[in-house]
Amino acid sequence: MRNAALPTRHEIEVRILELLAELDALRGLGLSEEERRPRAWLKGWQGQRLAKTHAALLQDPRYEPAARFFLEDLYGPKDHRARDHDLARVLPKLLKVLPQAEQWTMAQALHMDALSERLDAQMVQALLAQGALRHEGDLSEAQYAQAYRHLDQREQRQEQLDLVMQIGQSLDHLTRLPMLAASLKLMKKPAELAGLSELHAFLQRGFTAFAHMKGGEEFLQRIVQEERALMISWLQP
Repeated sequence: MRNAALPTRHEIEVRILELLAELDALRGLGLSEEERRPRAWLKGWQGQRLAKTHAALLQDPRYEPAARFFLEDLYGPKDHRARDHDLARVLPKLLKVLPQAEQWTMAQALHMDALSERLDAQMVQALLAQGALRHEGDLSEAQYAQAYRHLDQREQRQEQLDLVMQIGQSLDHLTRLPMLAASLKLMKKPAELAGLSELHAFLQRGFTAFAHMKGGEEFLQRIVQEERALMISWLQP
């Protein structure tokens, strides 16, 4: 969306606050421990699957940091509640210093989180209905593919991949901004004192990983192509 008309700063702030509230609900704060366990098991299985699918990127010295950031921080099973709590506390101040395009990137990252949480919740219900995911480790790729076909969420899954590409391209752009690396380093101690270490660490990991690649387009294409190929294969009867 870098070349399209961006929402206003106020619209972005409202959107981010809506998404943070939605994520609180989607992450099952009102669920019992018994209800939360299958979600954790699914996320763990998906994390292992992502690491296996993208093993070549994880073993490539150029792409390994960015692959870990995507598979653990953006597209994987990590719990982001501490980061989101940090963000909600400082959002008005943060939006005053961030460029508008980067504000929108943050909103898009939260949108992807919310979309992934919705897809996971629906997947858990489908798997339980077919008798899978009754305990940790009780899930095969065949069972996952069966539930995936049953839900037939191809539009939402494609949107997820589109967001991966958009967010990745924005992060790649950020690495070219002068002085941003120095600013992030200078922010570390103040962020810790303000209780914002989780949010700062997230930003630092993303920037460092993409700066290390010195150009991330090929990396993003490989991620999206692999995931799209799997999506197509899982949707085949």
